[in-house]
Amino acid sequence: MSKRIVIQPYKTAGADSVIWGQWYFSYDRDFHNRTAEPQPWDALTEMWMSSRVSIHPERLLSQTGVAQIADITLVGQVESPKTYFRGIGATVLSLDDWSDGANEIDVDVSVHLPPGSCAARITASMQLILGVEQEASGDRTVATRVGSRLAASGTEPFNLDPKTPLFPTEAIAFSGLLPVGVPWFTSVIYDDLDDAFYGAVRLYINTEHPGAGIVLANVDPVASIMNTALKVDVVRSLFTQVSAREGSNIDVRRYHPESVGSVLESMSASYLRSSLRDAIGMMRTDPAEFESRLQAALEYMRGV
Repeated sequence: MSKRIVIQPYKTAGADSVIWGQWYFSYDRDFHNRTAEPQPWDALTEMWMSSRVSIHPERLLSQTGVAQIADITLVGQVESPKTYFRGIGATVLSLDDWSDGANEIDVDVSVHLPPGSCAARITASMQLILGVEQEASGDRTVATRVGSRLAASGTEPFNLDPKTPLFPTEAIAFSGLLPVGVPWFTSVIYDDLDDAFYGAVRLYINTEHPGAGIVLANVDPVASIMNTALKVDVVRSLFTQVSAREGSNIDVRRYHPESVGSVLESMSASYLRSSLRDAIGMMRTDPAEFESRLQAALEYMRGV
């Protein structure tokens, strides 16, 4: 866990008033079967991260000068740089959790990580902030503004090990968004081919389509056949959208790792035995050759 010293222009809590707890992962809202490390996951995995902080209320109020414990909020934050995701959870401190004779109260906080929100590596941290505006007093060293940070934990990194090849995926209902009967749709939105792939690309699976449950569960014998069709559609859509955007203006160059250009360059080499520029050219001038190479490489409808 990385730590840094931050000097604030107001009083903050000392290390003897706050004990930061360990982060845990769970895969249901009730936090059953919590684990200290993330389980193997894929882009459809939904997770919650939770932690518990032990607080000495008397010391905390004395050290910060805040009027009452209920004016302080515990905030948990989880970030995924690859997908530009930031999840926040918050718990208002309460003396209702303070049992008679105890010097400390335990406060829990949790952060929801929706499917498709995270990838590769995430970081988690906590902080105590002022949740209620304070009246100005004669002591100008007491924080008064909402959001003032009174204490902060270090930032803890976690690596997410994939259980299947990764692809940023979300399962949603398509009603009113796309024509009825569309089973899935690939969105590609980027400014430059060096933009992060996980932030630019999303595969949306229509939960209202009868085949969605088969694809998502991936246990039905038909699922393996449907997945070959899904893969061909996704890769074709990626190249089609990039071709429409870039035209023939694609240079042969080295892209940033895990960028849109880097991933498509790798797909071009693996599936089409060509560079990205040549693959886009093939799609535009010889689409039959492009399609036949793609279907053969991805074993289209294999298993029928």
